[in-house]
Amino acid sequence: MRLNVDILFQHLRKRFAVQVFGNHRSDLQLRRPEFYTGRDVDFKQNHCYIAMADYLPAVPAAEEGTVVIALGGRPPAVYMTNETLCCMVLETSDQIEVFNTIQRIYDRFEEWELNLFMILDKGGNIQDMIDISFPILENPIVVMDYDYHFIGYSEIIDKMDTLAYYRPEVSGQYSPERLSKALNGDNKTRMYKAPFLDEDTDRKVVYFCSNLFVKSSYVGCLKIPFVLRDYDPGDFMVSAYLARLIERAFVSNVRLQKDYVEPEKILLRELLDGHSIEESRKKPLLSEYDDRNYLCVKILVSEETADKIPIVYILGHLEEMFTECITFEYKQYVVAFIPVDERQKQENTVRGLRQLIKTMHLKGGISCPFRSLLKARIYWRQASIAITMGEEICPEEVCHNFSDYKLAYMCECCTGEFSLNQMISPGLERLLAHDHSSQISYVDTLKIYLDNNMNLSKTAEKLFVHRTTLIERIKRIEALLDMDTEDPDERLYLLLLLKRLKMRELENKRRLTEKKEQGTKK
Repeated sequence: MRLNVDILFQHLRKRFAVQVFGNHRSDLQLRRPEFYTGRDVDFKQNHCYIAMADYLPAVPAAEEGTVVIALGGRPPAVYMTNETLCCMVLETSDQIEVFNTIQRIYDRFEEWELNLFMILDKGGNIQDMIDISFPILENPIVVMDYDYHFIGYSEIIDKMDTLAYYRPEVSGQYSPERLSKALNGDNKTRMYKAPFLDEDTDRKVVYFCSNLFVKSSYVGCLKIPFVLRDYDPGDFMVSAYLARLIERAFVSNVRLQKDYVEPEKILLRELLDGHSIEESRKKPLLSEYDDRNYLCVKILVSEETADKIPIVYILGHLEEMFTECITFEYKQYVVAFIPVDERQKQENTVRGLRQLIKTMHLKGGISCPFRSLLKARIYWRQASIAITMGEEICPEEVCHNFSDYKLAYMCECCTGEFSLNQMISPGLERLLAHDHSSQISYVDTLKIYLDNNMNLSKTAEKLFVHRTTLIERIKRIEALLDMDTEDPDERLYLLLLLKRLKMRELENKRRLTEKKEQGTKK
């Protein structure tokens, strides 16, 4: 989980004297800290650097969203006024202690986040989400549905008489008077979509308030009165993050689902199943999503990984990384349809997916870009084939792009109803027979020769042989082959068959390796 400066400041000041200067972002984008390693290193966006004040460069090259934590004195004055970075000055020289303290802050929030996602994965019990969030916010939390019935609230409200004001009535609701006055839940604020702060002036209590929505429909509200400790700016984004996950609980929790499940996900599941869709039901996909390019992503979660990382946690990360994507679970796979309207965005998306899949020890396949979500099944197949072929051809990779395997797939399909052996010509069979009893492979020589457009010099260089030696070898190959390599059709046939033979060789090697590994385990 990424944090922000307000959260770091809130927790660091419990141990150190801290001052904050410059601009900082409120969204949760700040990475874990790293030590600043040298004066020639630029400060990167959303990175947090720890450095001794006198070691910092006089003129920082910083991207917007950079945070510099300066220790052991004041840094150069430009750090206090720079518009692109935020500078936190700590009155300590102990870099290790500061680093470890910040790591513990991140560890605490990441554990909280993981526990929230595990609850979502098990059905989205909102009371459980409230219970594990109380130690983070240290104030009572209340969640109500659209007609202000309590869905859950912090147990401390029942334990402390001073918090009786926030308890539900016997009916399970707040009384209309207290609801309006204390929790600001009247109709005027119900459709306000951004989280906000409000104040009960009579009680002098600040509230965090967030209305909850699923597909633009109001489903309830989250209220946090800061009565046990004072509100801190760092609480706002943490509370807003909790509100977003509670919205997801309305979808995960069967009891709360009602009519809030997104219709486009239902349609996409039916399309992936191969069902035909009535024209009237296609409208949501056609009107909202059809005028864009998409990538279809399939992520395979092994049983071992699923025990450690819930699928709903992966879905949450995808939605955070790609805010406009449609993602859901399908037959124990993670599916995502990610809009990529520009080539640069497509490249960045693929790069981000590779990193996510590698970091979480998953396996994934990515389709070619396509225009209409009504073609979802075709491109789901591409993503599936990318995983299958990728594991055979490049087993060391964890994320496979179908565009990298298009030719291999065409080669695999090119023999149609016949086996590969049945498509091999007598001449090619003679080359294969030669290779069984010779250290020099005529088949490999022919493939490299054709791959280099029959250029003798390039082929000789690739094979590390003299050009004259190669000429003699090519003559012997052509005599055995008894085919006209100058004919483009004959050449295409040979290229496809040789490519397919190489794929079979790699596949056989992979199976042999797996067999040996299984034998070793036994």
